[in-house]
Amino acid sequence: MEKNKTGKYLKYAIGEIVLVVIGILIALSINNWNETRKIRIQERELLVNLKNALTSDVENQFKFHLQRTKSSVESLGLILDYITSKRSNNNVINEHFGTLSIAARITWTPQLTAYKRLESKGIEIIENDELLEAILNIYTLDYPRISLTFDNYKRNIYEYGRPIVRREFIDDYPNFIPVNYEGLLSNVEFRNTVKVLLGNGEVMYARLTEIEGNVQDVIKLIDVELN
Repeated sequence: MEKNKTGKYLKYAIGEIVLVVIGILIALSINNWNETRKIRIQERELLVNLKNALTSDVENQFKFHLQRTKSSVESLGLILDYITSKRSNNNVINEHFGTLSIAARITWTPQLTAYKRLESKGIEIIENDELLEAILNIYTLDYPRISLTFDNYKRNIYEYGRPIVRREFIDDYPNFIPVNYEGLLSNVEFRNTVKVLLGNGEVMYARLTEIEGNVQDVIKLIDVELN
């Protein structure tokens, strides 16, 4: 101060403070970059797992249930045709009557582990809003719709189909032989049950087809994001 060098020392002090601040900012930037990089790695892993889960659903759920539902719809349609046109029983139809009581394996069991892991990590980890919305639609809207449709079909099987089969048919698996075929042609309850189950089956098939398309679209979006 005696030599009037205060200004010079202040400049040095400010310069050192600036250097320290710059160093801190650089360190924070590097840390943020590392954290962002870790998040993006996690996002990629989650997307790969989701793609694998959805691909598995297409192969193991949609294909099986579409084929099963198509077969049920064809059998119920044939039964309704016989009843409506009052065709005589040529025994060919007997193997289709069992469709009225079959409820085994009508259960929607998709792979949900990957989606639950996404929820636990936080859905905001997926940066692409369009992709995130599409994934949420599959798991929170489409898959529950399939479950409800399946449950409705099974409920009608248990409440209407099976009681009629027990009363009106002899179980000679894989055939179900009518006790009184002529009586079935004028049995309103039987006809209504066939029509209800046929309608349920057609809705199931249409819904499965629609949602399988949605799943395929999401798989494509994930591929684009990964690339």
